[in-house]
Amino acid sequence: MIPALAILLLASQASQQPPKHRLLTADDLHSFTWRSIGPANMGGRASDLAFAPNNGKTYFAAFGTGGLFRTTSMGTAFQPVFD
Repeated sequence: MIPALAILLLASQASQQPPKHRLLTADDLHSFTWRSIGPANMGGRASDLAFAPNNGKTYFAAFGTGGLFRTTSMGTAFQPVFD
């Protein structure tokens, strides 16, 4: 009984060959299309970061819409510099 199970196990493993790998061709890449993966609007984009020289927890973030925010908690919470 055990030799028969071993033969069946080996036969099933031999029939399952791994898929053959091939290199990508130019035809494969033609199926890809360009698409936007960014935000739908550009209002919230960060335009600049400025770090405090002697304090790693404090930095300022400027945004494209004109906001300047400061964090003293490594980015956990931000406060507006100008209201």
